[in-house]
Formats: sequence, structure tokens, C-alpha cells
Amino acid sequence: MEQTKLEHYLKACVPLIYVRTSEDSRGVKHIMDAVNKANLTDCFVAEWTCNRGLVVNGERQSDKDTISKALNYLISSEDTGILIVHNIRQFISNFMVIQDLKDAAQICRTRGSYIILLGADIEFPPELKDLVTIYDFPLPDKEFFTGIFSEMVGKYKDSMELPETEEGRNILIANASNAALGMNAIQGESSLAISIVKTRTISLPIIYAEKEAAIAQSDVLELIQTNENLDTLGGFDQFKKWINKRVNGFSQEAKDYGLTPPKGVLIGGVCGTGKSLCAKVLASTLSVPLIHFDIAKAFRSLQGQTEMAVRQALRTAEAVSPCVLFIDEIEKAMAGSESSGKTDSGTTARIMQTVLTWLQEKKAPVFVVATMNRIASIPPELLRKGRFDEIFGVDLPVQEEREEIFSIHIRKRNRDIANYDLLKLGEKSTGYTGAEIEAAIDDAMATAFSDNIREFTTEDILNSITETIPQSESQREQISAIRDWITTRTRLVSSRKSPKWDIGAGKEILEETRKVRNK
Repeated sequence: MEQTKLEHYLKACVPLIYVRTSEDSRGVKHIMDAVNKANLTDCFVAEWTCNRGLVVNGERQSDKDTISKALNYLISSEDTGILIVHNIRQFISNFMVIQDLKDAAQICRTRGSYIILLGADIEFPPELKDLVTIYDFPLPDKEFFTGIFSEMVGKYKDSMELPETEEGRNILIANASNAALGMNAIQGESSLAISIVKTRTISLPIIYAEKEAAIAQSDVLELIQTNENLDTLGGFDQFKKWINKRVNGFSQEAKDYGLTPPKGVLIGGVCGTGKSLCAKVLASTLSVPLIHFDIAKAFRSLQGQTEMAVRQALRTAEAVSPCVLFIDEIEKAMAGSESSGKTDSGTTARIMQTVLTWLQEKKAPVFVVATMNRIASIPPELLRKGRFDEIFGVDLPVQEEREEIFSIHIRKRNRDIANYDLLKLGEKSTGYTGAEIEAAIDDAMATAFSDNIREFTTEDILNSITETIPQSESQREQISAIRDWITTRTRLVSSRKSPKWDIGAGKEILEETRKVRNK
């Protein structure tokens, strides 16, 4: 269902509305547009700020400096009006303000007047929660940035180096507008201004870098640039087939066909087997930005701030869409939700509910890649169909896959794989994950470098493997439990099933395995 617009709330005579945004000027303009669309032009418009007091139709009311006096002016006026209250967050805990808002809202309901609270991340007390209607003001879209950027280019075009044709300039502005998605109006305008100052043209890398810095300010989001692709992902043949069917899932052709945009995947399995790499590969394959969402960092000390940080992060992801939103080790944020009411005043439970609801109902083309390591900590609500398109499991790589992983990492280091015995390396690394294979190559390179900077060899890598005990042995019980879970409850990313050589193995088998490796 389409999101309820602000003019709908005004037409429905909703008396107390909270417009959630940090952009005051753009927010006021949006409110005035909604007022006109709702045919409320007969209402007077007043604004209250803590530093200027009440301003009515452009005239400051010197004796109306407090919120209470501003509210009283609205409800005592003979005419119906709209009072826009800016940044009330610091005053909302005052019991007098709470009662004044409650009383004023009741009177406004009968008189056809409105109180519109404008500001970022206001946490309302219980007395007001049922009275306030929350309207999330979205970040600027491509159309908005196209208009702003066109004005700026028109103003400074004589001092800029731009394409000669109007079509070329329009294409460049459209690409810049796409690059700016995810920033607010001021950040987007500033990014283009910086680009003009530095390069005398529209530089997409500069705008993208400014967006990366702007998103990072939230401290829970990070814009990641990646060059990974399907060829850098060893194994995962079933996963690759699955994603190749959805490469054009966000295209206009798919939309016209009636295809539902892909929602995302939940990937569980053994640590170090390439789950995080999947997010980078997916972003490159779909040709969309990759945003890392660290839910653990969203937890704040003050009640209500955690939920605000999560909501803002999800809104930013929707503004940047189409994109891939990467949530690593999602179980860490969801664990303990059942006892949340006793341990953290219900914060974890509310966060889980916010994320689950968003996963189920989101309309924006945001492809979510969530990974999990501690399977037992995952709440069952996260695993139900509809949250994700598919739940994948990643097992330990088999012989062929280990050879492929060795080949990928050797080539990444600009070496010729013909100089290495991949078959022998794969045989000696049974039970090793992709991360452990990469670590063995790095260790072999360090050994060769310290030995008169010679070239590292197959023997160097084999020695590194021999000296390392993989987690499939050092954490045999935990790894066995994970492998049992994924092989029976998920769709495996690989058609080649890894033998469960370590599940249920006793001390004798482990010792024999080490002896075989050491030969």
C-alpha cells in the first residue's frame, strides 16, 4: 500500500503530527505544499522556534516566546491555524509542555487547527505516544537533486568545463543526482559545490566520496566500494546460479513484467567460508552500492535513541536504493530479544521488531544480505518465509573448491598458478576454510620474503598448512553443530557436499587426520 502522504493527514483533520526530519527548511516547504494540496489556504500559518519565539505570517510576536504561549495563541485565535513547532526534543520531557500539547491537540481536533512538530528523532513520553501521528519525511530523491544541480550548473556554467551538448550536460547531471542519493539537501548541494571548486566540473567520484563521508556520520552505516565479482568467489555454484537469475531484478523490464524485486538472502554457516564476501559480490553483480549496517553500534545508552538510529539507517538505505544492505552477524543484535524486557528495558525486542517489520514490508529496492554464525542465537521469527527470498548455508569447502580458492588467492597476488600444485594443496587443506587458506598463503609469502625475498612455493604453503590447526578441529563440537544445522535446514550454496569427516569424530580420528596432513 502506498505510504500515507502529509496532505492526507491534513485532510483527515489529524491535529498533532510529527514530521520526522533534520532538514527544517525543506520540511517547512513540504508542509506548505501539503497545506496547499489539502486546500487549507484559509488557515494562518505560525512557526515557533526556541530562539525567535512565535512568528505569525512573517511577524514576530514578542510576548509569545514559550511553547505554552504559542499553543495558547493557536487555540484561542478566532481563525483556524497551523502551528509549526521546530526542534521540541529538549522540551518534550517537561510535564507542563506535555499537558499543554495534550490539551491543545484536543481543542484543535474540534476546531480544525493543526500542531505540526518538526525535528529529528523525538522520543515522545507515554502520555503523547497515542496522540502523535508520525510522518517520516524522506530524504531527497533523484528528481529533487536534478532540480538543485541544474540550477547550480546554470549559475556557474561559464566557469565550468561541461559537455558541449545539452544532452551531455543532462546525462552528467542525472548521474550526479544518482550519486547524491542518500544525502540530505544541504549535503548534496555541498558535494556538488566541492566538485566544482576542485575540478571545475561535475566529478562523480567526488560526489560519491562526499556521500560516503555523510553516511559514515551516522556511525552505524558505511558505504563500501568493492571490485569483487562472481569469479572471486570460490565454489558457491548453486548460489551463483540463483543470483544470476536475479541480476536484472531491479530493472524497469522486470517491473513491467510484474516481477517482484528481490528482497535478500540470509546466509549462515562456518566462520571464514565467504559469507561476507557474498555481499560484496552481490553488490558488484547487481551494479548497485553496498552499505554495511552495523546494528551492534546502534545501541545507545539513552532509551529511545537506539530505535531512532536503526530507523534512520533503514531510511538512508531506502534513499540510496537500489542498493545492497549488508548486516553482518545479525544474531548478535537479535540475541536476547525474549528476555529483553528484563535486561535492557525491551530495547533489543523493539529493534528486532523494527527490523523484521521492515524486512517484511519494505517497498524500496533494497537487497538485504544478512549473515549469521551462531545459529542457536537466531530467533525463529527471522527465519520465516517472506523476510528473505532464500536462506543459504555455507559448509566447509570440498577438494575442488579448495583448489579454486587457492587459485583465486594466488592470482590476486599476481602469481602464475601454473607454478603451484593446486591438487596437492587442496588435499592437504582438508577442513580448512577460505579464510584459513588465504592466511596460509600470506604466511608462506612472509616466510619467503624473509628468506632473501625469494618467490614463495607450494612447499611454503604446505608448511604453513601443517603448522596450523583449523577451526574445524580446534572448535570441532561447535563447527559440527553448525554443519548439521545448515545441511538439514538451509539451501546449500554448493552442489558439492563436504564429507562430514569431523562430525562425531573422536580423539583418535583427529590425531590420525593430523598425521596424514603432516606427511
